[in-house]
Amino acid sequence: MKNTKSVSFLLLILSAGFMTKTQAVEMSDDLSCMTLNLYWEARSEGPEGMLAVGWVVLNRINSSKYPNTVCSVVKQGGVRPPCEWNWYCDGRQDQPQEFKALTEAQKVASELLSNPSADPTGGALWFHLDSLSSPRWLQNREQSAHIGRHLFFR
Repeated sequence: MKNTKSVSFLLLILSAGFMTKTQAVEMSDDLSCMTLNLYWEARSEGPEGMLAVGWVVLNRINSSKYPNTVCSVVKQGGVRPPCEWNWYCDGRQDQPQEFKALTEAQKVASELLSNPSADPTGGALWFHLDSLSSPRWLQNREQSAHIGRHLFFR
């Protein structure tokens, strides 16, 4: 794993708009991949929601059905739909604009990768916004948690 200074520098460059999210993920380590995933998937959910989304990544790493590193899980499916994480393959050149949320995502990501707390999702491998109709692929899944605006499934 890269040292904290290089990760902080990478996130500073990303947040300043000097590279795209895809470029940052391509050149980064697991901490940066987790940070960006938490930011894009749960920045409005605060630390609790970010932690839950991060646990989906960790649960996937521990599942034989998914890759075994954070970056591999985040990049699964590539940069064109269908993919596992909408932010990674939506085709937009989004730049993190919310420094506070980006900083919080980095803090939660660091904790998840170094000393994770208990899994609040109950082993979830998927999640979905509670305000949208459930997609067909969730029909045979068991809901394991409702955290913030996300429903979690295993």
